[in-house]
Amino acid sequence: MPDKGPAKSFGFVQTYDAKPKRRLFEVLSSQGMQASQQVTFITDGGDDVRDLPLYLNPQAEQLLDWFHVTMRLTVMANMAKSLRSPPADDDLARCPSVDLAASVAKELGRLKWYLWAGLTPPLPSA
Repeated sequence: MPDKGPAKSFGFVQTYDAKPKRRLFEVLSSQGMQASQQVTFITDGGDDVRDLPLYLNPQAEQLLDWFHVTMRLTVMANMAKSLRSPPADDDLARCPSVDLAASVAKELGRLKWYLWAGLTPPLPSA
């Protein structure tokens, strides 16, 4: 965001620009970006988008946007529903039964909470 004037956003469309690197440079320059300035990009994590900031600054920070983080967590949660606990074994008979799917789902819920709130949710009291 520039010190003076309105802020602008840059949306990348694969088929729109013949020279997307140049367009990105021009948009950021118009916002007052300096040649060696550290820049943070919020992206969907696609390979084509990840390569663009490297042109400007190899040390540029890239963050996955919240929508795409939650999409990936949702996929993992759906995969966790199909997990099955190992069959009972004589050696495991002394251990309490573990519902693997529920355990993984619970941990994914904790992870999502941590990523959103930035702190660890309290563990339920036993």
